[in-house]
Amino acid sequence: MLVTGSSKNLTVSVKRLTTTPYPLRPLENAIIELTIVSSPKKNKEKVTLEVYDSEDWLYYTKNISLDSSSKDHFKFLEHFTVMGALGNHKVLVTTSWGEKVKVSFPVDTYTSINTDSRNFDRFFDQLVFAVKKDEQLFKVGDKWIRCNPSWIRDHVHEMKGYKYWETDIKSFIEHMLDLQMVNGAYYDFISHIDDPHKNFVGKEWQREDKENNVIYIRIPVEADLEYLLVEGAYTVWQTTGDNDWIKRYLPKLEKGLEYIMTDPLRWDSTYQLVKRPFTIDTWDFTNYLFEDDLKTNIKIRELSPENPFCIMHGDNSGMLEACVFLSAICKNIGYTDKARYWEEKAKHFKEQTNKVCWNGKFYTHQIHLDPKEAELYDESERLSLSNAYDLNRGLPNYEQAVSIIKEYQRRWERDKKTGNSWAEWYSIDPPYERFSFYKAGQYINGGILPAVGGELAKASFRNGFEGYGLDILNRFMEKIEKDSFVGFLYTKDGKDMGGGPPGWGAASFISAVIEGLGGIEDKAILFRKVHCSPRWAVTDYKEVFITAKYGPSNAYFGYKFSHLKGSKEIRIEYSGNSQDNFFHILLPKESKYADVKINGNSIRFNINKVKESLYVDFTTNQKGGTISISYR
Repeated sequence: MLVTGSSKNLTVSVKRLTTTPYPLRPLENAIIELTIVSSPKKNKEKVTLEVYDSEDWLYYTKNISLDSSSKDHFKFLEHFTVMGALGNHKVLVTTSWGEKVKVSFPVDTYTSINTDSRNFDRFFDQLVFAVKKDEQLFKVGDKWIRCNPSWIRDHVHEMKGYKYWETDIKSFIEHMLDLQMVNGAYYDFISHIDDPHKNFVGKEWQREDKENNVIYIRIPVEADLEYLLVEGAYTVWQTTGDNDWIKRYLPKLEKGLEYIMTDPLRWDSTYQLVKRPFTIDTWDFTNYLFEDDLKTNIKIRELSPENPFCIMHGDNSGMLEACVFLSAICKNIGYTDKARYWEEKAKHFKEQTNKVCWNGKFYTHQIHLDPKEAELYDESERLSLSNAYDLNRGLPNYEQAVSIIKEYQRRWERDKKTGNSWAEWYSIDPPYERFSFYKAGQYINGGILPAVGGELAKASFRNGFEGYGLDILNRFMEKIEKDSFVGFLYTKDGKDMGGGPPGWGAASFISAVIEGLGGIEDKAILFRKVHCSPRWAVTDYKEVFITAKYGPSNAYFGYKFSHLKGSKEIRIEYSGNSQDNFFHILLPKESKYADVKINGNSIRFNINKVKESLYVDFTTNQKGGTISISYR
């Protein structure tokens, strides 16, 4: 790239060090070439060089003195590091004799991870590829609806991955919100009109659009769609910053949660929590068997007062998180009373779910409301998949989170000793002897679910189990490397069972890498408030360049991490569009003391302990800079 500007005696060019045609990226090194043909005076002159980002933040400046008595032609090469907000940056050169030159150059970036491990970089790329493969398109009227894929549940869970590159993340969410039922419920998915699922549910749970050859269906037993659409809408808002859009859909989101909290088939008035028919965790069928297949498919998915109902912790941790999201949205757009209302609802779900579902070690799979069912099924040791989601939705306190993670570790140690399984990320453990169509170990009745592994890894990084989190990533990396593909669900001996979209688990691992190991977390919208917790000290990697950018906007945050073990120094160059940054940097195990500088200046910091791990904590209001941490 070469951009040039000039005046009578002055020529200014911006060059990159490589020959690639793309715009400069933040944290990339570039060169300003300055040529002065002659200065009008025969004594010392000065030239000031300034570089601004697209929001006029001055991030680089240099004063150059000229001794024009000795010569009248000067050429300078000034190296600088690109930083700040994306868009058109400018170089401004002013001279003491009154000449000015301004040169603009584009800056852009993309989500990526580059380390000194080819295997890890390839692992990340394979995860991204798996999510991208799940994309589907539907033409409805004059609009294209982009799904990833076409079930709300899968689409929202995969947002944890594709929000970092996909430009259209609105169309499916707003399409399903626009089709909200009168009572506040949502349809589950869009499909072609001949989809066999329409034979599994009553007419009241489906909507045909013959003109566009599509059908919308709700699987009645499911109790997660209303909170999932809040999560999906929140992600749209967070990645686009579109306040008008979220204001338009806020009433629908609220109506959805109110439906769940008031409908007698969704809400248990005794426990004051969301209930569902007896299913395996968040799945879509109950434990009924009939001779006729068609009747069976209808019976195991229906919602009626005759169902044996349960309280499932994952539904209620999802409601907790949805209430937190609505409170944050309302607070941001100035709806103070509504923000307070949803904050109180979140508090209720946290307290009541812990009171009802916590068994002292983890969250009990199902709290049976039917006494006969409670006698039939001992749920005391049954660890279900939503425990991993609970960890990242804010349901447990720190001590509870540690207990859940240790329970997963205990089961992994058990299985390693017996050679019984390659991973502990079970959909349910122990499985039921038989649940509906499935024997123990089949499908969701005991299969290994990568979505659990990703959520568990992210929670492990956040709660002082960094080594365990890394072990989970490494095991899945080795699995994908061996198989050359990402599966949705696996048997204990590692065979692919299929049964769902591989991108669901892949997205959870993308989130574990970016937000867990990489530690880049957006605590507001558009990366305006960033918590950055690099945990690379738990690895052997010496150099890491990680960038997280939202696909629909120019919001991003990235950093270069260097760990110079010989000199016992960690160096981080960071850049983003945020001026509200909190750093929480993992120190190597052997360290007991640290000193922190930003741009060469010593700063105040705290050393905090998370379990046995030491972190350096501090804040900065600069969009970019260089952090150096000396430890011993």
